[in-house]
Amino acid sequence: MNFLLTEEVYPPRIISGIMGLPQTGKTLYSLEQGYMVSSQTKGNILFISTEEASPFFIELWHDIFERKYNVKPSIVFKYFPTIDTLLNFLGVKGKIILGGKNEFVIEEMNIEKGEFLSTLKKNNISYVVIDSITTVADPLMQGGRQNLPLRSGVEEILFSSLTSALALSSSDVYIFTTNHISFNPTAPFQSRENILYKGGKIIGHYTKNLLYIESRAEKLHGHRVLFVVRYPTLPAWEKRYELLIDGNGFSRISPEKLKELREEVKR
Repeated sequence: MNFLLTEEVYPPRIISGIMGLPQTGKTLYSLEQGYMVSSQTKGNILFISTEEASPFFIELWHDIFERKYNVKPSIVFKYFPTIDTLLNFLGVKGKIILGGKNEFVIEEMNIEKGEFLSTLKKNNISYVVIDSITTVADPLMQGGRQNLPLRSGVEEILFSSLTSALALSSSDVYIFTTNHISFNPTAPFQSRENILYKGGKIIGHYTKNLLYIESRAEKLHGHRVLFVVRYPTLPAWEKRYELLIDGNGFSRISPEKLKELREEVKR
């Protein structure tokens, strides 16, 4: 299958993701894509949130996407506000030790017997969202640049554990992450090519397929542009898709239709 509303193949067992500013539709895209995957795999969805303790957002869209994709997946919702709780779910037990220079100490690592793998199997999960990776990594930077190695190290543990778990899964699982972005404040006129993951290079190394979503709502309410930032056969940022968000979720929109809608807004 392809990523939602694109022509690019969406592979299982490989970490993929989307990045963008707040309120551009990252969470909505990742959620709707789960229903698309479920319609083809007949599996269920595991939604891991690091930002919201409530599944309220999912509940608002649940009936809409069930009708849109003619599928009724079960949604398993998990909330992990800290990196240690998320790693523990994957099968890595450890704790953050705070000081002038913070540390993460691993006490036990057993991915094969972790709750993540058992959740996939017990609930027939075919699609996993982590919304977002950035939120659990950022607090590790408290204390300044001396804690950059800690953030990178813990992110590497997280991604390698996740990759190992996907390899151990008895069935194909599609995984998708959402990520915040970082700008260089000293270069206000930088190009899109200089937009980076907020969270460092480790996230970029492990996310093998990467999308970027941008809002154009100032010209047309709900208008979004989806860029393919990283894909094995494409130059970075070369391909883009015009999308529209309405009460039915995401849809592709042609240049002709986009022009027509903009003229209608002007009128």
